[in-house]
Amino acid sequence: MIKALSAAFSAVKGMVVMMLERCIDVLKKGKRVIYIAPSRELAEYIRQEFMTGFGGLINTDVIVIDELEQNCAREFLGTRRILPEDIGIMVLKEVMRNLDLEGKLHFYRKVYARYGLLQGLLSTIKKIKRQALSPKELLIKAQDTGDNILIKKAENLTAVFEAYDRKLEELGFVDMEDMARIAIENSASCTYLEGVELIAVDGYINLDRIDVKLLESIVQNRYIKVIGHVPMNTPFIDSFIEGEIYKDFAKIGAEIVKYDFSREGYFKKLAACLFTGERLKEPPSGIRVLNAPCISDEIRQVAKIIKSLLYEKKTTLENIAVITGDVQGYRDYIAQIFEEMNLPTSMGKYVKLAAVPLIRDLFLLFSKGAEAVKDGITFETPYMSVDAGSADSVGIAQIHGRINITDKITYYAEELINIIDGLMIKQKLNELYRSGRISSDIYVRDLKAYISLVDILIKIRQEYANFDIQVNFEDFLELFKRHIQEATISLKGGNPAGIKILDPDLLKGTCYDYIFFLGLNEGVFPKAPIKAGVFTSREKQLLAKLGVNLESPGWEHAREKIRFILSVASAKKSLFLSYRTADEDGSYIIKSPFLEELIFTAGIDKDSSAIMDKRSMRQRFSPDIGDAWSLNEAAEKLILGRFGQITDTSDKTRAETSKDNIDKAVSRISGESFDNAAAQLSEETLPPITGLFESLKERAGWLSVVKRAHDIEEQRNSRRFTNYDGRIGPEGACRFDEDYCFSPSRLNSFIYCPFKFFVEQVLQVRVEDDEDVVRARDRGNLYHAILKRYYEGCKDVHIFDEERLREKAEGAFNEAGLTDDDIATFMYKDEILEVLKKFLIKDAAYLSGYSEVTGKMLQPHFLEKSFFDDEIFDGLKFYARVDRVDLEYDGNRPTGRFIIYDYKTKNSKNLRRCLEDRDLQLIIYYHLVKKALIKDLGLPDPECIALLYYSIEDAGFEGIIVDEERKALSKNRGNMDTVSRSNFEFVMDYFKNLAVHVIRDIKKGDFVLPKKCFSYNSFSGYKCKYQNVCRFDATRVLQMR
Repeated sequence: MIKALSAAFSAVKGMVVMMLERCIDVLKKGKRVIYIAPSRELAEYIRQEFMTGFGGLINTDVIVIDELEQNCAREFLGTRRILPEDIGIMVLKEVMRNLDLEGKLHFYRKVYARYGLLQGLLSTIKKIKRQALSPKELLIKAQDTGDNILIKKAENLTAVFEAYDRKLEELGFVDMEDMARIAIENSASCTYLEGVELIAVDGYINLDRIDVKLLESIVQNRYIKVIGHVPMNTPFIDSFIEGEIYKDFAKIGAEIVKYDFSREGYFKKLAACLFTGERLKEPPSGIRVLNAPCISDEIRQVAKIIKSLLYEKKTTLENIAVITGDVQGYRDYIAQIFEEMNLPTSMGKYVKLAAVPLIRDLFLLFSKGAEAVKDGITFETPYMSVDAGSADSVGIAQIHGRINITDKITYYAEELINIIDGLMIKQKLNELYRSGRISSDIYVRDLKAYISLVDILIKIRQEYANFDIQVNFEDFLELFKRHIQEATISLKGGNPAGIKILDPDLLKGTCYDYIFFLGLNEGVFPKAPIKAGVFTSREKQLLAKLGVNLESPGWEHAREKIRFILSVASAKKSLFLSYRTADEDGSYIIKSPFLEELIFTAGIDKDSSAIMDKRSMRQRFSPDIGDAWSLNEAAEKLILGRFGQITDTSDKTRAETSKDNIDKAVSRISGESFDNAAAQLSEETLPPITGLFESLKERAGWLSVVKRAHDIEEQRNSRRFTNYDGRIGPEGACRFDEDYCFSPSRLNSFIYCPFKFFVEQVLQVRVEDDEDVVRARDRGNLYHAILKRYYEGCKDVHIFDEERLREKAEGAFNEAGLTDDDIATFMYKDEILEVLKKFLIKDAAYLSGYSEVTGKMLQPHFLEKSFFDDEIFDGLKFYARVDRVDLEYDGNRPTGRFIIYDYKTKNSKNLRRCLEDRDLQLIIYYHLVKKALIKDLGLPDPECIALLYYSIEDAGFEGIIVDEERKALSKNRGNMDTVSRSNFEFVMDYFKNLAVHVIRDIKKGDFVLPKKCFSYNSFSGYKCKYQNVCRFDATRVLQMR
């Protein structure tokens, strides 16, 4: 391992030797040395160098700067404890609540309980502390800017800051950022610094002001010398560090050691020219610019290049580094693809705790389980079974019973630990594994996840032991959920001698033969400025001019440039730079300006071979077996070669691969699970591709289903409709028997697209709606609920009553759970009230206008009324819910005339869609309502004068009206179709028979694609949820039989 690490870091030896010689001279005198490195990667190498050059780490501490603060302050904490971040957020929330009650919170009053704001405030407080500023000093700085909004923010922040510190002191906690302050105050008497003669600060380009003050204090109070070194000097880096680390070294009185970590060569020269406007005079050497349509393909290309380098013995694993500015986003892809390619990495394989099904089930049980238990519903998974009679349900119900009662966090943590113990998850996991119901991989994953979950609860219990603030169960669950979302479990340890997976910060001061820099896209690297937070980018810039560094976008962008320069200089033989041409959702993503800068500086022409041609998804799925570097790749390419519909000549040539190319692929993949494939190719009875496919069948289990999938595709592409197109016959449609209950929406679904109806009602597949659709539906439900409450018991619907609207709306909002007192919820509720106010004003005018024309009144009779019938439609069962039915009154006596309304948020419909056999909703409502009115009123023949779709947001209606009633219904009228009174019943009976005919078609089990798809009509406004997976093709459908 030591040998591997030494090889990886050999290029830094010249720089390190200079620093180490100074340190070893001190160690030889029996004195101590503190060596402060910028990253743990470099710190590990420095430790190895000390062991090699001095024979051990006696009297030597190789640490990062944060550890210096903690080591100097720890002995002075007394009974105080370091504050965990989540407790800090809870403390801050409590502080802000108290300030609000005292009337001292103005700027954040409506949103102070939001987690995002609390996180932003806490982060800002920590940054201010690292600037060695007190709250009042910050306020003075803000006042010096002369910006009124900034001053008001700073005033509020100062009040929060001071109250937060007082609360921490009261609770006996110390913020991590206060450790440096404590160290400064006690640097003269700190035992950690006893015997130290030298502190070496290596590899930093800037230091927080609090750390500069700490080093100043150490130098002033101790006979300790400080030496400093920056990793590299280039014109751009020098322009930055002159005002940063060099100025800090001057304050401390540190001696500056100048020596670049990167040895002389092409990449050092290139790095020195970056961001200076100059171009390198040497021709480009060892640079390759790659591109990919997605992350998976980007990593797969890099893995193939690395494997070819190793295959050709050009380098070793430990001399390769893969860098990305988004390790979190790339981590899972790298782990999966590198493991597939049999490439060991230093990263290891991890999975998010929240992604493990067992953990999701447990959290669902804690958050929703009590409601299900109360309703008598069994909560069952492979690991647990909780019903109304179980002991576990009693414990869950009890803890949920305290949901509106505050209690200590330790109480909730203890209760959940007891419930988890009672569920005996570990024992059940053992039983499932022994019985063969779960694999060893799933067993290990779930066992680790279970242990991690219990550890989180134990940690919460310990951390909050002396935390007296009480919360309700919902707040505790939010805290618990955040811990789960932040946690990961290790499925496989990293290989120390494997390929290094690093972010640019960890690369500082280290060199590798081959560097692969992934994700060179705007927003990935350089990272996009963080817009959220207490201060805006402009406000941070104003404060930066006064010496308050809260990481303004310009300052952080300059640091990103330095990271890029150091990454380029880290390459010794070759540098591969990769960017994506599309984001993961398919949207366009632009190339990083840093990559453009490097191409310009290196003098690489656009048509140079160093720049790869734009790669498409089609190229990604090329059937060329000669390009396969893993078993999975070979299998996928063989499938494409054997079953794909190849029309391109070049692709067809590559698919008909020679046996030589297949043998080459086999030799590259050999040793993974492909060992005997080449031997089986000698059978002359099979062509090469088929032979290899047959040999793979035994080794990759999932390949056995490929033939079946191909057969299905063949049937779906046939000239006849088959069961794969929805033609399943009466036997397949047996669920629609006499007991099945139809609804207008289901009939309309079938009329619109029989295949969509087949997917949803026969296969019972549901596509989850996106957030915008769900929000629109929720808004529609609120409209319905509020209008029902408003009209019920309303004495006079002809006059709008705003006070009644607000009262009834508040009840509906509370029932829907819209009780948060934040600005977003407030605006949402206000929008809904504004829409309904306009609607009710116009509705009152419409009802008054009807009374003026006819001398009679319309009064809501049915509101959100549910109907069930099994007689009207030839004995078929029907269920429907009608939004509103207005009944006409002559004085206090109903006349029997009525109007049916179906509320719509915006879009309306009319008779034309009925006549096109596309909408039977209002027709079915008519027959159900008429029957109910005959029963309710005792009238022999109630008369319908209109069937209307009533738009709430437009306050207008469209639909079908009796021709003779046009004048009475003139207000709010949109696109209307009229039917004479004499023909109205005939039209209604026609559509009733049509509904019966549609249901008979359903029972035949013929759900094939329609001849015309409305979703493909750009003017229809109809968007099908299944459009991305539907196989509709107008030409194919017209040819089908």
